Amino acid sequence: MNDDNYSFRFDAEYFKKEYIEAYNKLMRNSKHISNLAKVTDGEHGSPDLDINSNIVYLSSHNVKDNIIDLSDIRYCTKELDERNSRSRIEKGNVLLSIVGTVGNSSVVYKSFTGNTDRNVATIKEINGVNPYLVSTLLNSHYGKLQTERLQTGNVQPLLNLLQVKQLLIPIFSDTFQQKIEQCVKSAHAKLEQSKVLYTQAEELLLEELNLKDFEPSNVACFGSAQQAGHSPSNRSLNDTTRSLSVVEMKPGIAIKNLSESFGSSDRLDAEYYQPKYEEIEKRVKDYSGGWDTVGNIVHVDKSIEPGSAHYESEGIPFVRVADITKYGIDKTDKYLSRIEFNNAIKPGKDTILLTKDGTLGIAYTVKGNMDVITSGAILHLKIRDEINILPEYLSLVINSIAVQMQAERDTGGSIIQHWRPGQIKKIIIPLLPLPIQKQMAQMIEKSFTLRKESEQLLENAKRAVELAIEQGEDKAVEQGFL
Repeated sequence: MNDDNYSFRFDAEYFKKEYIEAYNKLMRNSKHISNLAKVTDGEHGSPDLDINSNIVYLSSHNVKDNIIDLSDIRYCTKELDERNSRSRIEKGNVLLSIVGTVGNSSVVYKSFTGNTDRNVATIKEINGVNPYLVSTLLNSHYGKLQTERLQTGNVQPLLNLLQVKQLLIPIFSDTFQQKIEQCVKSAHAKLEQSKVLYTQAEELLLEELNLKDFEPSNVACFGSAQQAGHSPSNRSLNDTTRSLSVVEMKPGIAIKNLSESFGSSDRLDAEYYQPKYEEIEKRVKDYSGGWDTVGNIVHVDKSIEPGSAHYESEGIPFVRVADITKYGIDKTDKYLSRIEFNNAIKPGKDTILLTKDGTLGIAYTVKGNMDVITSGAILHLKIRDEINILPEYLSLVINSIAVQMQAERDTGGSIIQHWRPGQIKKIIIPLLPLPIQKQMAQMIEKSFTLRKESEQLLENAKRAVELAIEQGEDKAVEQGFL
């Protein structure tokens, strides 16, 4: 044990019984990562970003449980990529999150040009062990116990590269490792099928709304004549408003009078009145089936914000904005006391969870009653008329450009993104015929089914590795996990 305790730790946490037991099991037939591969991390300074470079720049939040999440990514400059060629991503590398959320790992299973920041360790030039076995082990119970044990820091947990190199990887037969690889690859294939189905539902919606090839206007807009270089002289505000009774258009400029701007929206900032927002709203309102507002379609309930002081290691799972995507809810590592918070609002069947702070405008329909508590940054929407409006359809519309641009208009210019419930209730929603809604809902449900099957395959791979460590490869195969 002392051979790996290079930092000479003597705290009780380091020597917890479960850590010692896991270590002893792994030591029967394992090697340190340092004996199997090279380990590096990415950029340590402030990132140089370039959205046009096509060089993906990953951080710890992009590394999930054997999944690389490319839904929220940045792009770095070519200079940064060249400066950090050591951490350049290649297919077959294994990524491990080492700052913040520590211990998530995935094989790089797609070919793309990319690099990482210092929050991600890249395990490359792997010899003698299958990369899919490495990532699956790191995500398993025995991998998590190792990263939990070695990580330091209270406010922001982290692993340094020396600690990553000390992680133990069990050595199994080539046949068993190939079965793990096949299982994980099958999970990835189902995930890709899931994404294709969801995209097809999105495209169907945009076709119905005549938005499939929509390109927003880039015309600038001014909220008053004075902002556009017109002086109202000594006339009163009312005189100025009356004199500008129509919208005046100039090349690259749109001028609105006060009655059409502040008088109807209480907003004077130019960003709010950009023509692209009027264009998207007009497209929705012109839909032949009609439209309605969110406030008329749903009941809106607010959740709680207990604060980080109430986070616990077990109890009721606490779901934050970072845990929600339009595809589902990721596993959280935050919990709240059942005694103190058991009466807090929980998502019920067909509840739509909608993020209103930070990464706002993400909607997800809950398929069954959930024993979780959501943060105050997440609203609970419950449809009033479930016969004519399906929750899966409403979520799809909210996640589409039709509503996302309305959210962008409402929150544009804010340093901290915050979508007020009052603004959300005014959002306009197109009312497609029920048969088309059902068609979209079926595509989404199939998409989510494939996603769950993918998640189950990844769980099977982890359980097979765990059982192989505990009882041998043959037992893991006999149990049917592979």
